Amino acid sequence: MINGVATLSSASSSTRGSAAVQFLLCLLGGKSWDACVNSYRNALAQNAGVYSFNLTLSYNPITTTCKPDDLLITLDSIPVSQLPATGNKATINSKQGDIILRCKNLLGQQNQTSRKMQVYLSSSDLLAGSNTILKGAENNGVGFMLESNGSPVTFLNITDNSKGYTNLKEIAAKSKLTDTTVSIPITASYYVYDTNKVKSGALEATALINVKYD
Repeated sequence: MINGVATLSSASSSTRGSAAVQFLLCLLGGKSWDACVNSYRNALAQNAGVYSFNLTLSYNPITTTCKPDDLLITLDSIPVSQLPATGNKATINSKQGDIILRCKNLLGQQNQTSRKMQVYLSSSDLLAGSNTILKGAENNGVGFMLESNGSPVTFLNITDNSKGYTNLKEIAAKSKLTDTTVSIPITASYYVYDTNKVKSGALEATALINVKYD
């Protein structure tokens, strides 16, 4: 709150001018705002009435947030006989899903973002020595690979806090969004990491969708 930011007085113009000069000299002399305001009021009040008002300023910044929806990608079953050799992605039964971000607190009628955002994936279900293959809980030689724009997605490894990851989407500050939702397509495929361990059964792996703000 700023004290005495507005003052009404019935003092003459010369008295007001003299009081204003004293007020400025008071501030330049290093005294506090409140002390100089009181001195100014006293100068005006010598020959007239004085009424002053305080001003309260508050600032609530609008901060854009984009929250991801949960995403489940379920691949169709694949015969063991159609799985590729070790170190290869299956060329059949891949499936695409869309990461959906729901954004709030956009600025103005043009839906501008207030800050920079980056979207990436992290997981603790990664194959040892790899940041691109989701292994899952079952050690049966088959996992999953996710791709974005035709390239394998690199995950942030939660277990060892590795720093490398694929930036799936970057939205600069003050970007204009045509909609409050942002869609990021991603493709999941089977990946064989050890043909000697391949066996039939259900597979499952998880990853986290992260939004980093700057």
